[in-house]
Amino acid sequence: GREVPRIENTGQHCRILVDVNATRQALLNVLSNAYKYSPCGGDVTIELNGPPGASTLCGVTVRDQGIGMTPEQLNHVGERFYRADKSGSIPGTGLGMAIVSGSLTLMGGALDITSEPNVGTAVTLWFPRALSLTDLQNPQPEPEFDAELDDPQSLTTGDLT
Repeated sequence: GREVPRIENTGQHCRILVDVNATRQALLNVLSNAYKYSPCGGDVTIELNGPPGASTLCGVTVRDQGIGMTPEQLNHVGERFYRADKSGSIPGTGLGMAIVSGSLTLMGGALDITSEPNVGTAVTLWFPRALSLTDLQNPQPEPEFDAELDDPQSLTTGDLT
């Protein structure tokens, strides 16, 4: 079997407000892709990112050393049924990243992907921070949601390890 992902902790924990089931599914989809598209092995790492500056988001980055994608392929990631691998040799339906992107959008988060062919891919899932006392004293506009979350909970990014 493959090695378990290596967790790189930046020491910057933050509390996030997420649907736990949707978050688990998003992380599993991204990790599954990291291993599927790294057929020759190579490390898969998970990096926990605290909020950049005054950001209202915290990130979890999954990085692989796989086949990577071209800029053209990257433009289509998240489209339903899109498969970067046209050979059919890597299993999948082309729905995983569409589900990840949609889930993050519903939670008020975002998806960020960087990739280079024959080098690898880094997928960052950005989640909304849970409000602190300082945030409550200095309110920002609330994001609007088109749908309700199934299981909203507050977690610390360290809880994902």
